[in-house]
Amino acid sequence: MMILSSLGVFAEEQLTLDDAISKCSFDMNQKLPSGQKVIIIEIKSDNLELSEYLNEELTFCLVNNTNLEILDRQNIDAIKKETSFQFSGEVSDESAQAIGKKLGAQSIIVGSLETVGYKLRIKSINVETAKIEVLCSYSINPLTLPGKNNNVNIKKSMEKSVNNNFSIPQRIGASVANVALGGIGSWVMGDYKGGMIITGTEFLGFGLMVWGSSLPQNVENGEAKLSDAATALMFTGLSSWCFGVIFSAIRPYYYNKTGLTNSTVAISPYLSDNGNIQTRLTIMTKLK
Repeated sequence: MMILSSLGVFAEEQLTLDDAISKCSFDMNQKLPSGQKVIIIEIKSDNLELSEYLNEELTFCLVNNTNLEILDRQNIDAIKKETSFQFSGEVSDESAQAIGKKLGAQSIIVGSLETVGYKLRIKSINVETAKIEVLCSYSINPLTLPGKNNNVNIKKSMEKSVNNNFSIPQRIGASVANVALGGIGSWVMGDYKGGMIITGTEFLGFGLMVWGSSLPQNVENGEAKLSDAATALMFTGLSSWCFGVIFSAIRPYYYNKTGLTNSTVAISPYLSDNGNIQTRLTIMTKLK
C-alpha cells in the first residue's frame, strides 16, 4: 500500500505549461532530500510530441534548478525490453518502481497531462517503500500548449552550443608562426606557458651556441680547434634550440584555450524562494 506523505500546492489559477513544469521542479527540490537520485520514467499525454516535450522540459528544470541528482533516461528503453514492460498503455506505479530500481534511482517521477480539464499531475515515488513523496497538480492554460497558439511563446528554454576550441587553420598558422618567429604563435593563442617554454628554450639554445663559438680556440699542429668546453656549449645549445623548434611545431595542436571544449548557454524559468517565477541564465561548460 502506498503511503501519502506530502502534497504539492494545488493551484486554482491557470498557468502556462512551462510555469507549471517549473513549479513541479520547485516542489521536488523543496521536499526531496538534497542529492537524492531521481529518474523521470514518463510524463504522459495523448500526444507523443507533447509527452517528449514534458519529459525534456522537466528534466531540464530538475538538472539546472535543483539539488537533486537526475539520472539519464537513455537506458529506460533497454530496461523496458528486458523486463517486458510496455509503455504504450497504462503503466502501473509498481512497474515504474521496478524500472527505477534497476537504474539505481532512489525515487522515480511519473505523471500525466490530462487534456480534459487541462491538469498537469506529477508525483515522486520512493522505489524501496512505494511511498508517494511529492504530489503536484496544476491547472494549465490550454492556449499555452504547443500547437494551440503560435503567438504564445511556449519554449522558454534555449540552448546554444559554443565552440571554444581553435580551428585547424588557426592551429596550423600558430605552428608556422612558432617555428618562424620563436613561439609567437603560442603567445597569440593565449598559451603563455607554451610560449614561455618555446621562447626560453630557443633563446637559451641560441645563447649557448653563441657563447661556445666565442670561446678561445685551441691550436694543435697549427690548426684551430674548438675546446671541449666550447663543444659542450655548442652541443647543448643546439639540442635546446632543436627541442624548442620541435615543441613549437606541435604545441598548437594540443592546446585549447581556457581548457574548455564547449559550453551551453541556456535560458530557463525557475521559482525564487518566495515562489515567484523568474528567468535564469545558465552557462554549462564541459572541461577537457
